[in-house]
Amino acid sequence: MRGRKSPKGPSARLPGFGGGAKRRPSRSPRKCRFQISLKSGRGRKSPPVVSFYMPNIEIKARYQDLSKARLIAKRLKAKVVGTDRQRDTYFITKMGRLKLRESSLSGAQLIPYSRPNQRGPKKSDYLLIPIDNPAHCKQLFRELLGVEVVVDKVREIFLIGNVRVHLDQVKGLGIFFEFEAVYQNPKKEASEYKKVKRLMKQFGIVSTALLTGSYRELMLEAGT
Repeated sequence: MRGRKSPKGPSARLPGFGGGAKRRPSRSPRKCRFQISLKSGRGRKSPPVVSFYMPNIEIKARYQDLSKARLIAKRLKAKVVGTDRQRDTYFITKMGRLKLRESSLSGAQLIPYSRPNQRGPKKSDYLLIPIDNPAHCKQLFRELLGVEVVVDKVREIFLIGNVRVHLDQVKGLGIFFEFEAVYQNPKKEASEYKKVKRLMKQFGIVSTALLTGSYRELMLEAGT
């Protein structure tokens, strides 16, 4: 008697069906990467668009003395990343936030994100989606959603371990300070909150200087 042949087709590759594929062992949480292949021309595929997801714990605060902040960063042996000129175009959304960032250091990125409006350290969930044609992207989302506000700023960027330190000079608003503690493992979330609070003390950031929202809300309040 001949042995039974393994089934062919999609069912042969799905768990729960005859000849199902073996399940891969679970892995610890890592940076998620989403790939989207776009067809172009005669059935050819363009390089995949890769977006990145990692949550962070962040604060934003008013901070007038940038010279002091630079000295503290140097004392803490922060790595100097550089000075970035950014333009953030915020689109109208019912929930969360959606912005197109045009950066002199990183190029253009579409950034959808969700973050509570609260004073003090808070978690932000976001995606970074590289954009090759920011003008076309901006026009498309302008027609689909409408533009809510545009924020122009010069950002000095430092790194202290996994924490991004931003010294921002925002057109029409003033000078601000920002921490973003980026992490991969959800089990480390509590320790990242503590890390941000510790850095707040080291840089002399008081709770009354903390902002609840983003530059988007400040621009809307200012009517600019």
